[in-house]
Amino acid sequence: MISMGRNLLAAVILLGLAPALPAQENDVEMELFFSEEETVTVAARHQQRLGMSPSAVTVIDEQDIAASGATGLIDLLRLVPGLDVVIDSPAFSSVSNRLDWTIENNQLLVLIDGREANFELLGMTAFEIQPVSVDDIKRIEVIRGPGSSLYGANALSGVIAITTHRVEEGSSAWVGLRGGELGALYAGLRAGVVLGDWSLNLSAALDRMSTFSDRDVVGRRIWRLRPVLEWRPPNGGRLLLEGGLAAGRGRMSAVLSGFDGRLDSGYLRADWSQQDLRIQLWWTRAVMDFEFHSNLELGPVHLADLVPTMVTGDVVDGEMQWTLPRWYQPLLLIVGANGRFSRATSDQLLDGGAYADPSSSGYRQPGIEHLEGRAGAFAHGEWAPVDWLMVTAGLRFDYNTVTGPFLSPRLATVFKLGGDQFLRLDAARSFRKPSFFETHAHLMVDFPPDSPVTGSERQSFLDFMTRVVGNENL
Repeated sequence: MISMGRNLLAAVILLGLAPALPAQENDVEMELFFSEEETVTVAARHQQRLGMSPSAVTVIDEQDIAASGATGLIDLLRLVPGLDVVIDSPAFSSVSNRLDWTIENNQLLVLIDGREANFELLGMTAFEIQPVSVDDIKRIEVIRGPGSSLYGANALSGVIAITTHRVEEGSSAWVGLRGGELGALYAGLRAGVVLGDWSLNLSAALDRMSTFSDRDVVGRRIWRLRPVLEWRPPNGGRLLLEGGLAAGRGRMSAVLSGFDGRLDSGYLRADWSQQDLRIQLWWTRAVMDFEFHSNLELGPVHLADLVPTMVTGDVVDGEMQWTLPRWYQPLLLIVGANGRFSRATSDQLLDGGAYADPSSSGYRQPGIEHLEGRAGAFAHGEWAPVDWLMVTAGLRFDYNTVTGPFLSPRLATVFKLGGDQFLRLDAARSFRKPSFFETHAHLMVDFPPDSPVTGSERQSFLDFMTRVVGNENL
């Protein structure tokens, strides 16, 4: 990992010799068997044979999910070779791959039907608090390796691509109820109806569990709702209109302190695809309201208390992908671009730039509004002159108003040695964009009566908080 100065950019260059190992689990043990006929999409943004994929990819399909007995997304990810999954609490889990495990949970990009599920505020994925339940999931593809050349920021050490159920053939309905230890309760339903060229799918669920240490304390309580409307016109193409809500409560973890929190998220997405063109536009909102477990202490001395904080984040993202017409059959070219605008606000956080600036209207006033933009474009090419050889090359340029520009190149060659044996040479560069909380989470504090910080020292202490907690230079 390479630190890019003030920007906290992380870069990874991986070079290795590895067999292209698929992972289609066919029994309760989830043992991995090779199947050359298995196809994947996530590694190259189009469907291709798993054996010739430029990245190591694990696939968990619908049959594997049904046989696994998994009660949540995080249970399914524990089946993926190479992923380091740690369940910290019923409401918080972290996943890492090929890098040291950290509680920040920010090494992997997570996509749900092509929409980024990482929270822009946190730079991480709250796996438990998503509008998608395990019963909504049809397929998971996991890239174990850098993916920024196709997906940009946050695909540092891998990509998790989740595909959900659609109404495919006819009307149907499903209801599920289960319970377990630690007060676990899950109730869910999914129903779909087909009306000519239109189909509607609706899913809803309640997911509850107590803490690991006390059955009487709620460790997580999540409500989920997700409608999906699909139109397939007679002349081809597909239009998807969907939304989702997830309202979560529970105990979570962070580097500074654990906290009891509320995390509500919602999204709207429109997706149009026809032949070789795909365009999607989505909006998400996340509202975090949390109360910290820890205080600011220096040995036995109680200095200050972190105040309860609420933060709201909005993200609007547009993306286009086009597979160019083939003028030379062995060559495949794909280009794409995306743009994003995000906004974060809080009445409790301190603005590191304005709070200590006497010339600012926000001088000595809590509250922050942070705006951020990003844009990126990529080109991806595959050359397969013979059946036993595939050469893949790609390059992506990303620009962010906080971190500046970044180039993510990639070069991979796959040889089919014979039968089910493949050899892959792969080199790539990837990066992670620092989140809002890493660069602007300057927390407000209250001073208890017994605090040794008194008088004008309290204002100096608050000024100090704007320089050290969440500062982009640290």
